[in-house]
Amino acid sequence: MVRHLLVASLAGALGACGLAPAADLRLFQTGFDKLSSLVSTLRSIMHEMKNFLLLMSTVIFLTSLALTLQLSHIDPAYDSLSTGTLTAYQLMLGNFGSVDYSASSQVLTYLLLFTLLVNIVLLNTLIAIISERFEKELEKARESAALERALLVLEIEELHLSDAQRRRADWFPAWLHALKRAGAGERSSDEWSGRVKAIKNDIHAKAEATQRAVAAEAKAIEKKLSAKLSAMQGEMSAMQGEILKDVKEEMRKQMSKQMTELVEMVGSTSTSKVTMGRASSASSTR
Repeated sequence: MVRHLLVASLAGALGACGLAPAADLRLFQTGFDKLSSLVSTLRSIMHEMKNFLLLMSTVIFLTSLALTLQLSHIDPAYDSLSTGTLTAYQLMLGNFGSVDYSASSQVLTYLLLFTLLVNIVLLNTLIAIISERFEKELEKARESAALERALLVLEIEELHLSDAQRRRADWFPAWLHALKRAGAGERSSDEWSGRVKAIKNDIHAKAEATQRAVAAEAKAIEKKLSAKLSAMQGEMSAMQGEILKDVKEEMRKQMSKQMTELVEMVGSTSTSKVTMGRASSASSTR
């Protein structure tokens, strides 16, 4: 609806000046990519602004009502609600006129609250809304242009074709074969978002990829450390086994040596006893 109003107003203005017929201007406007994307952007911005405009209109009306009740007997700019609303709208544009708003502290408070809410908060919010919507529409400018052309074709078919022409099979086939670009079905949702959101999504995706790479590298390092630790444990077990074997062998040798020495000592003691026995026998015989 807004698109029709914009196109009709522009076509009417140029047609009234004799610059271009209304129908030719509309075909010219919708047939070019940049103009059709511009119209789509304006329509989208107006659709996005409807709730905001309702809020701003409510604030302006309530402010004008309050100031009219306070200044209707002092200043002619607020002698009625209509003139008060117009004056409040001029306040939004920064035109304070010749009204003395310092007549009372209550009026001055209304003025300060109005300028703070409307001139600072709401107008900056409006700029942010328009910027965000423009960025989103800029991301899908080609799609918007194609949509506008499709709407133009449908409108031409509805307004300028007869029923017999619409029933022609060569003009309106039962099946329509379309070529789709490779990878078109894998389009990311970032195309339909603003630049800020696309950047956030890109950063988030890169952060996730980095985290996955770091996790994979940490697992690989952990596996390597585990393998090295297992190898060290195996080497330590082998060394421990060799050490125990050497200790046992050394203990066996020592024990064998001690046993040999003990046997020799026992043997020598027995020999000395036998000798002493023989000597004592010989002395008794004598």
